[in-house]
Amino acid sequence: KRAPRVRFRHPIRVTSLAGAPRIVRTLSSNLSPKGMFVRMPEPLATGTRVALSLEAGGQALPFAEAEVV
Repeated sequence: KRAPRVRFRHPIRVTSLAGAPRIVRTLSSNLSPKGMFVRMPEPLATGTRVALSLEAGGQALPFAEAEVV
């Protein structure tokens, strides 16, 4: 069963943690108890570990590490 999702559109920074760091600034799309959907211009490979930061007031506020599924 699919977890309920809540619309959450906010600037976010996605930083890959494997190999050479890749930083992408984009918008989140929604949240659920199991994760967050983030629209990416070029999706990262499944299994890629990332650090997520919210962008607010010109600052990046780290809040989670995650894995692309």
